[in-house]
Amino acid sequence: MLKKVALVLGLFALSLASLSFNVAVHELGHFAVAEYFGLNPKINFESGMGFIWNSEPIAYTSYAGGTRIEDIFISVAGPLANFSILILSVFFYRINKNFHIRLMLLALIITAALSIVSNMFPSGGSDGEALLALI
Repeated sequence: MLKKVALVLGLFALSLASLSFNVAVHELGHFAVAEYFGLNPKINFESGMGFIWNSEPIAYTSYAGGTRIEDIFISVAGPLANFSILILSVFFYRINKNFHIRLMLLALIITAALSIVSNMFPSGGSDGEALLALI
């Protein structure tokens, strides 16, 4: 019984770490492109995990100004950052034989894929909604 509880807690911690990493890389993608355009970006982190209950973001990148084309590039940068995590994780998953490392990579793969889909779905202030409004 104790082993099962430890396993569940370990998997929960792994999922939370994977989610946090994917969110950070996603927002850094937005930040890097906004910084490239000289728009003085800021990454804002929300407290708690409200996104689970009411579609609030965990974090978001804000910036001042930006043309329509710059906004499109900035919106796409976050999901592309998650896509890069997905591709790298799949690559390392395939070449690695260690069970524990593969488990961590699998968590990254699943979280990155879900992040891409949820961010590109055009609703609730997502990147997909922003792109739809800009196109």
